[in-house]
Amino acid sequence: MQLSDGASVPFMLEYRKFSGVVMAKNTRLLSGKHIASRVIQTIRHEWQKFDDDYCPPRLGIIQVGDDAASQVYINRKTQACHSVGFETVCIHLPDTASQQTILSKIHELNHDDSITGILLQLPLPPQCFISDLLEAIAPHKDVDALTPTNMGRLLAGNYDLLPCTTAAILALLQSSNVDLPGKRVVMVGASALVGKPTAIALLHHNATITICHSLTKDLRFHVQQAQILIVAIGNPNVIQHEWIPENCVVIDVGINRARNNQIVGDIPTERVIDKVSLITPVPGGVGPVTVAYVVKNLFTLFCRKRIRDSAGLT
Repeated sequence: MQLSDGASVPFMLEYRKFSGVVMAKNTRLLSGKHIASRVIQTIRHEWQKFDDDYCPPRLGIIQVGDDAASQVYINRKTQACHSVGFETVCIHLPDTASQQTILSKIHELNHDDSITGILLQLPLPPQCFISDLLEAIAPHKDVDALTPTNMGRLLAGNYDLLPCTTAAILALLQSSNVDLPGKRVVMVGASALVGKPTAIALLHHNATITICHSLTKDLRFHVQQAQILIVAIGNPNVIQHEWIPENCVVIDVGINRARNNQIVGDIPTERVIDKVSLITPVPGGVGPVTVAYVVKNLFTLFCRKRIRDSAGLT
């Protein structure tokens, strides 16, 4: 799709090759930093094609409570947006905020023409019904692509947005030229945020998917069948290093704080690094690319709006 000034709607997610593999001595660490940098550079280049008359895309972030990790993520997303000239506004609500209060803020942003995209920072306090809040976000402002409309488009295969972590996982696999058709992919974690959309996206690339969750019987057996293992469970004590097959590609989405206050993933990287084909480090693997795709999705929503406006559509 093209805009009248020649700028294109970017990043229809095709399975394309580009270099992003960082090799360490006797290991293969798949860093996300280089990939994230390339995504941001591409967005900056595309944004520069627009006339100065265009107001920059603006991301509305709703934060409920004072979760320290959430604040770090918000800061990173804000910095990434600002690095390409996009704007952000953060609405910070107390952790006692009611469902109705949060819904009201979402509706305000839905009807604010200056807001291009809305991001509801997760996790939320226990009194919140996350599915109802996500459903309240207008699909054309859904930066995380988690509303029922955008998830339905993903299921149907008719999408130009992916949830940011799913998009990051695909980009990491692309960067190492991993062929997906027919590959046995084991997805450990079945959340609506990561596990389910990632499994569906990989199905569209003709991979063979096994989804494991907390009630899966004989998790070890399934992990041992993986050619590509993706883990997003937030628990470093579940997957044992001896389960992971030789030459497996490992995408570690987990973020955990160890007793020594170090950030670690869901996989014991130091115990498997010599036998896997590739593995994403934590931190520095999936995280930076996920943040970059927040910016990328925001720009895609901006381009969609420009097309609708130029066509006189509402």
